[in-house]
Amino acid sequence: LGKALNQPQLEVEPLHLKKPMTLEHECLRTSLRPALIAAFASNRRFEESAIRLFEMGSVYLPLKSGLPDEPWMLAGIVSSSQIKEHWDQPPERADFFTVKGLVESLAASLGVVPVFEVSNDAGLKAGNQAEIIVDRQPVGVLGELHPHVCRVFDINESVFFFEINTTRLMPLALKDTLYRPIPRYPTVARDIAIVLDNRVTHAQVMEVISGFPLVVKTVLFDVYTGKHIPEGCKSMAYRLTFQSEKKTLTDDSVDKVLKQILSRLEKQLGAVLRR
Repeated sequence: LGKALNQPQLEVEPLHLKKPMTLEHECLRTSLRPALIAAFASNRRFEESAIRLFEMGSVYLPLKSGLPDEPWMLAGIVSSSQIKEHWDQPPERADFFTVKGLVESLAASLGVVPVFEVSNDAGLKAGNQAEIIVDRQPVGVLGELHPHVCRVFDINESVFFFEINTTRLMPLALKDTLYRPIPRYPTVARDIAIVLDNRVTHAQVMEVISGFPLVVKTVLFDVYTGKHIPEGCKSMAYRLTFQSEKKTLTDDSVDKVLKQILSRLEKQLGAVLRR
């Protein structure tokens, strides 16, 4: 099983039941991945449109002594087939950012903000995966299934997957909620495009921008490589929303803060404003 899923950690000896109902269920599961991927493959034989599945439940990880560790896990799987979300919108193909958005929406409902860092999960495709971090603690992983895993399960398309340890996540979410008055003053938006080394991550950019309290929202809306961009670099375009709780911001005050942001991005990440 571990070899099939490119998951060496699944090769640990599982716990065996004394009186299993069937031979196929004689062991306690150590991961949600096998059954969820198998369910996807089974559904694909009869369904040509988009498939989205999830499962939530315990896994059983043997310890050296005593009862097993039983974390409660949440896993989801999404086909890359076109998904029509609404009657008046064209269908869209699911990709890495589709699954990332699902995880972000779930985290937002729990009042936590995840950070996504580079991961090396062997069951997922290299360069198209990320570790999910909350309060500096790893709580899960997401990304595209490794081609080897897809071949083992006779899946002939790109498939995207996420897995979250909810036993680890929930204590980080169960915190007092803070409320603040609805802002009285209008927002001001500015778009910027910066050229960065390919090794610089979106999370690093966000960390710099988050140091400016007047920026209340930051959205990455475009990533571009190619013509007019130096080799080994990428262009990342952001929409920054500014707002003050004390006064109406003028163009001059916003431009001043924006200049400080660009200066800090240049010093810390080597960013160059794309004109």
